[in-house]
Formats: sequence, structure tokens, C-alpha cells
Amino acid sequence: MINWCIENPLEGEKLTENDPKMKALEAYILDQRKGVALAAGKH
Repeated sequence: MINWCIENPLEGEKLTENDPKMKALEAYILDQRKGVALAAGKH
């Protein structure tokens, strides 16, 4: 889902699974959504 958001609306290059930037984005999203269920397209 992160790569879709980077590639489509932003027209950027997708990140690999092990890219430190991808890990940072995952950590940021999880931290911001603590206590709230994640549902793609609902936030």
C-alpha cells in the first residue's frame, strides 16, 4: 500500500522491502495509528 501511494498519486519510484526509508515509513504509520484499526482506504 505504501508503494502504491508513492507510485500513483506522487509518481515516484517504489521502495524495496528492505529500504531504510520503507522501514521508517512503516514505523511512522504504525506509531501514528496506535490504538486504531488499520483499514486500507478508510483513513
